[in-house]
Amino acid sequence: MSQASNSQRTAGLEDRYGRSLPESAQRRTCLAREERSAALRALAGRLAHQIRNPLAAVRAACNGLRDEVQEADQRETLDLALAEIDRMLGFVSSTVQSLPSQREPQRDVQIDGEIRDVVALIGSTQQSAVEVVVGDQAEGACRLPLEGFRVAIYSLLDHLVDIHDLRRVVLSSRFDDGLLRVRLEIDGEADGNALVTTGLTVPGGWMHPVGFLVAERFARDHGGRLRRQDVDANRLTLCLELPCSHG
Repeated sequence: MSQASNSQRTAGLEDRYGRSLPESAQRRTCLAREERSAALRALAGRLAHQIRNPLAAVRAACNGLRDEVQEADQRETLDLALAEIDRMLGFVSSTVQSLPSQREPQRDVQIDGEIRDVVALIGSTQQSAVEVVVGDQAEGACRLPLEGFRVAIYSLLDHLVDIHDLRRVVLSSRFDDGLLRVRLEIDGEADGNALVTTGLTVPGGWMHPVGFLVAERFARDHGGRLRRQDVDANRLTLCLELPCSHG
């Protein structure tokens, strides 16, 4: 974003929300802290799943093999293996899976205002060449966890504005068949796969950036999903779909 554009966004933020630039920066710091916490919880859940399931399969195989072998030294070796597997499974349960989940009550959220607020915060506190455009927005309120929704939108945008090959993100929303659909139309100079796999990713073929984990986990926890749609070689759309009643 240009310096003039940032100045305009800052002025607009102060006019709309009565916040100075330092207050905006403080608000963004809070969102970033919440995003890190949410990312840690989401990543822990993924890691627990990736570790626990293979270990359980290996344990079952070792246990079955132990019942078949007759030699004492082989049984002793398998007993040691089973004990080590149990120790690792216990570690997953007591450490990786023990991160407390965030339970936030639902409230009436004005979608248009909250999306514009997050976009303005990012635009006024971060220098970026990526143009973030607010498109048509859903009118009315939707019952959602307010802070969770803010952090999910912030996480998506914060990841995208740091991508060097990205030119433009158009963010829009609408109500459709009992769903809130928040769309991010992404236009860049690289292919679509490069756009969504830039950043820290989980190894082993699972290539969603950790920056998207937060929104994906938020959607899944509330019966929704984060969906990807390729438009062409250099464009794609991410859609955050959330069940909600609105008025």
